[in-house]
Amino acid sequence: MKTKNLITLGSILILIVAITLVTEKLNSPKKSKNTTDIFLPGFSMANCSAFSIKDNSGSVKLRKKDGRWHVSSVLKPKDDKDSSGLATDSTDKKFKFETQSEEYRADSASVQSALEKLNSIKLDDLISQNPEKRDIFEVDTAKGIRVEVWNAQNKSIGVFFIGKNGPDWNSHYVRTHGSNNVYSVMGSIKYSFFTEENRWRDKTILKYDSGLTQKISITQKGSKEVILEKSVDTAGTATWNITQPKKTKTEKDVVDKLVNNLADFFANDFEKDKSLDDKKMGFEKPTLYVSIELENGDKKSLIFGNKNKDNKYWVRTDGSEYIFLVYESKLDDYNFSYDQLKEKKKEEEKSKKAKKS
Repeated sequence: MKTKNLITLGSILILIVAITLVTEKLNSPKKSKNTTDIFLPGFSMANCSAFSIKDNSGSVKLRKKDGRWHVSSVLKPKDDKDSSGLATDSTDKKFKFETQSEEYRADSASVQSALEKLNSIKLDDLISQNPEKRDIFEVDTAKGIRVEVWNAQNKSIGVFFIGKNGPDWNSHYVRTHGSNNVYSVMGSIKYSFFTEENRWRDKTILKYDSGLTQKISITQKGSKEVILEKSVDTAGTATWNITQPKKTKTEKDVVDKLVNNLADFFANDFEKDKSLDDKKMGFEKPTLYVSIELENGDKKSLIFGNKNKDNKYWVRTDGSEYIFLVYESKLDDYNFSYDQLKEKKKEEEKSKKAKKS
């Protein structure tokens, strides 16, 4: 009897376990049918005309205009909470963007990174279909990063929310607008979508091939103009010489630093106060004026004005409507005097001879 009872109990236990496993499998999220499904149907990098990003700290919109990408901050909607029912996102349908700030050139590398992420997003594991768990995965309108994408016809082709990191830190949870399905997406997509307008803006002041630099003129406030010109010797080696105010050879390391820094100069910030005039910012009597001439005849200029209350210099350059701000320490990369630029070896030799005599 004991043996039969044990067999019966064992059979019942096996049946209970089997039922439990089947039930869990039926109720658990499933794998996406096709892990190569495109997350945004109809999206292509070439066909994308704009995308917007919103989180609980702000909103930005990136827009292609005249072949270039521009960024602007946008107003928050009056009602942007997911309060009308977890399943429908009905309030999210009312989300409208209104341009708040003027548009600025966007950093091409940041835009390219975002477009590549949009192009590569694939539906991976279906993690949850429970609307009550949106906030856990941070894919609700309160915690998630809301991304909307427009095509070349200015038609919205999709809205989705990026949530928190997955357990492997190389994935994020996502949910499409109006859906309860939460997916895991590989590729750390979250870090390419941020709402800080200043991070999106192109901070380039000067950018060109330093090897093409032919002539540099430096004028410090209260000092004479110093002109440096490049020449090529019989061996084809480029050398720099000072031609004004006195002709002399240059200190190679110092001039090389100057040439390279001028060709790759980025701002720290932008001046947003439109009420400031040239006199206030110091452009009428600059702290430093630098002009550059390239081998093809192109000319560029760099004007350092005064310092503001944050110890940043106002900077302007030809061809840009923006007023840039750079830290005080950056001035040292360009503010070289005649004595700093001229060759030191001859002076040292003269000093040694004087001591010997």
